[in-house]
Amino acid sequence: IRANLGDTVRVTVTNYIGEPTTIHFHGMAQFRTPYADGDDMVSNCPIPQGQTYTYEFIAYPAGTTFYHGHVGSQRQLGLTGALIVEDPNEQTGTFNVDQELLMSDWWHESADQAYNFWAQNTPGNCITFGGPRFSGYLNPANVPTFVGAVVGDGKLFASMLVNG
Repeated sequence: IRANLGDTVRVTVTNYIGEPTTIHFHGMAQFRTPYADGDDMVSNCPIPQGQTYTYEFIAYPAGTTFYHGHVGSQRQLGLTGALIVEDPNEQTGTFNVDQELLMSDWWHESADQAYNFWAQNTPGNCITFGGPRFSGYLNPANVPTFVGAVVGDGKLFASMLVNG
């Protein structure tokens, strides 16, 4: 999802995954839109299978973050994506290719076992860039990481590394 700072973002979700779901939008300040936060059983009831819900919020603040399924192990199973809010007043340079690379922790267990680990909040068996034992997210401050590179044929790539 890409938006400009201050845009109204509308995301319509139809649940086809076979269990209830919500979508949580990390890093978005949900001023006057708490129902769009996607925190299941806190700000939203989960969307039942076969039903549709539209999230609507203002894109704020600018930056790179992510969205993900917020029920059970949906994030670990891949229900996640990049959420980029650009500030049109900020100079970012000119690039031939602008892309996102969504990264996540690597687990040696199933998604359900990983979810149970997080639910219990005990040391586990995962690999992150922080080392072979539990160290949290790849990017613990959840600060966007920008990488620019010139590749092969002289094209300039802008890549946003997103901790999903």
